[in-house]
Amino acid sequence: MRKIRYSRVAKFKKRSGILSIGIFNLMIWYIFIFTSINLVSETNASLNDIEEVTGSLTVNIPHSTEEDWDKSSLNFDGATTTGTCGKISTTINTNDNPMLFSIWVFDVYKMKSGNTPDGESLDSGTVPFMKANSSTIISSENIVENGIYKFRIRRPLGHPGKSDPDGYSYFWSDPIEVNDCKTTNQTIETFNDDRGNQVVPSTQEDSDTETNSLIPTPNTEIKKDEDDE
Repeated sequence: MRKIRYSRVAKFKKRSGILSIGIFNLMIWYIFIFTSINLVSETNASLNDIEEVTGSLTVNIPHSTEEDWDKSSLNFDGATTTGTCGKISTTINTNDNPMLFSIWVFDVYKMKSGNTPDGESLDSGTVPFMKANSSTIISSENIVENGIYKFRIRRPLGHPGKSDPDGYSYFWSDPIEVNDCKTTNQTIETFNDDRGNQVVPSTQEDSDTETNSLIPTPNTEIKKDEDDE
């Protein structure tokens, strides 16, 4: 009887062990599946949890176009000017700020009086970039007749100078006289300066006329010395 009892107990223990292993494996499988489902759910939630935000971003750009003002300023203080037939020039200066990116445009005009041009611009260009407190020369070679000429400088947009209707502001150089151009039909030109005084530019032909008056013409009678006869 004891032997039979022991065999039954052993068989029961063997079945219990197999059942325990099966339950243990099943629990591990369920835990694996549950964990996998949670991981996938959290990943999808993280990928799909996108919040749309509307706003504006301000970027500080030093300058947007070449027309903006870089705080530089130019002037003709103490400028040196030269004027001959074919070319005029003047010096121009910067202030304490260098020219970094602003474009300063110049035009050349023949003047009627003061700062009133006598017609359209004869020439144009840009002032070369300069360091602070320096100077350079601007010139024009489109001068073909006698008269009074000036350079007009256009300041860049944003400069605090008084603006014209086009939005720009301008300033003028000192008058530059040209008097050595030879003309076929001489016309006396007058120029009213800034004070309203009338100025008549001298011409090269005036000196030529004085010189020619000393040269005998074919109609001039030459008196021979009686001793030579």
